[in-house]
Amino acid sequence: MGKFKQKIMNWLQKLQIKLDESNVKAESLFEDLTPSNDVDTDGKYSEALSWGLKNKKVKNIALTGPYGSGKSSILNTYQEQHSKEYSFLNISLATFHTDNNDVENKLEKSILQQMIYRVQDRTLPFSRFKRIKHIRTKSIILKLISFFTFIIVGTYLINPDVLKDIYAETLISRSLGGGDRQQIILTTLLTLFFIIYPLFVCKRIYHFVHANLKLNKVTIANATLEKNSGEESSSIFDKYLDEILYFFEASKYNVVIFEDLDRFDIIDIFEKLRELNELINNSEQIDRRVVFIYAIKDDIFGDVDSDKLTKDRTKFFDFIIPVIPIINASNSGDLLKKKIKYSPYSELVNDYFLEDVTIYIDDMRVLKNIFNEFVIYQQKLSAIDLDANKLLAMIIYKNIYPVDFSKLQYNKGLVYELFQKNNA
Repeated sequence: MGKFKQKIMNWLQKLQIKLDESNVKAESLFEDLTPSNDVDTDGKYSEALSWGLKNKKVKNIALTGPYGSGKSSILNTYQEQHSKEYSFLNISLATFHTDNNDVENKLEKSILQQMIYRVQDRTLPFSRFKRIKHIRTKSIILKLISFFTFIIVGTYLINPDVLKDIYAETLISRSLGGGDRQQIILTTLLTLFFIIYPLFVCKRIYHFVHANLKLNKVTIANATLEKNSGEESSSIFDKYLDEILYFFEASKYNVVIFEDLDRFDIIDIFEKLRELNELINNSEQIDRRVVFIYAIKDDIFGDVDSDKLTKDRTKFFDFIIPVIPIINASNSGDLLKKKIKYSPYSELVNDYFLEDVTIYIDDMRVLKNIFNEFVIYQQKLSAIDLDANKLLAMIIYKNIYPVDFSKLQYNKGLVYELFQKNNA
């Protein structure tokens, strides 16, 4: 009954959070810069993704399009709609400032970390990667109770007379009635506990020993096989392949989504991931098909059109889904105009001015941020009689050329020099 009540309480809390989020979105002018989950209105992208995921021949899917075209939003929308059908693992890579020779290893390390540390440690009891565990007070109390109960039960089974007099005066003893029957029931229950508890303890000990024991050397007759733990493998994937296979064996993930891999312009990582996918799907210890989805730019395999570029794209991926950009230089004015129209500042900004300046905006996140900053500046500087068009122009400049904007505050930069020449 307690668990059922807790589930209801958790569901009500989640519902309240969703309602609060809806109210915030409805009441606020601001928009977050994260990917949306409601962009695939006609369902065509979802239809293509579903076809690829259901086709058993397809194991590597590419979602291709320029930066800001909405790839992440499409994938978020699909995950929201198919969360019960598939188990998604999202891997997003940060930018590394290091030598090109070391970037690939850092990428592989980051991918491995996001896999292993995504799940709780009890999901991977035999993993070599150990984490700091928070032991709850409730867990400690239960273990202590179990331990002392085991001691008491053992004492009773070995020498029942020690506890017989104490038990005879308890309420349980009086309520059961009938000495023989009472003795049989109690002895049976205590014996079961005395057998089951050590099995549980042995299981925990086995998990601990198996997970922490490292095999460095095996001697067979005169032959010696040695694992040199100090030797660094040239590839993180090769070195920890058993961990990766174990991860997919122990978890339920069947769709892995890779984002931001194209920031590094390293083609070798796609070869490694395709090979890794092949190993996962061919492994007998993994009983399901695992599909990799890559959100990448169109020109990841080269910036010059060639026959090789075309062949490389189709060689790495089993199915390619092109993404038509949500925003570009030709429609950014309409999108920003729409946002301003439903704000208190619709009468302050000139439509012709918007058409002139928004040709420089081709990213949805940048456009959202420009609008957010425009609203904040208007609210904070409402006491000053500012030209909204000039303010918006300055904010667009701030977002597209942030370094030069920062220099302007110290009487430096390109714009400052232009002002100086104009005043000369």
